[in-house]
Amino acid sequence: RRGRLILQGLDSPAHGLCCHPALPLVAVCGYSGFLHMWNYHLRSLHLVKLFDKLMPQVLAFSPDGNLLAVGFANGHVKLLRSSDLSEVCGSRDSRDPVTHLCFSYDSLYLAVAHADRCVCLYHFCRRHNDKHYAME
Repeated sequence: RRGRLILQGLDSPAHGLCCHPALPLVAVCGYSGFLHMWNYHLRSLHLVKLFDKLMPQVLAFSPDGNLLAVGFANGHVKLLRSSDLSEVCGSRDSRDPVTHLCFSYDSLYLAVAHADRCVCLYHFCRRHNDKHYAME
């Protein structure tokens, strides 16, 4: 036997895959709009988010594990809290698919590459008296 089954039940091919940097969690997304977060130690579904009319294809956890960036086939980028998959902010700077997502070591910057050779760099900061991340 070459491996062990950890998850099953996806309704379309997995296009994005990313492991949490500190917890036993793996995030999986696909073109049917699903985003599943699985606990691979317990072999159970941890969180689910469905995107209506959006096709997620690229995922990246921030190095501190607090944020999950999701890139979509229509150029959208959404930043989610990894604890509950609630949306922190979103942006769209291209109409072409997101191909790569990469956080800086301190989780303050996110680099996004699109299929049309567009590269965007986002800086996250907090507004005065706001506990949530904002996007510049």
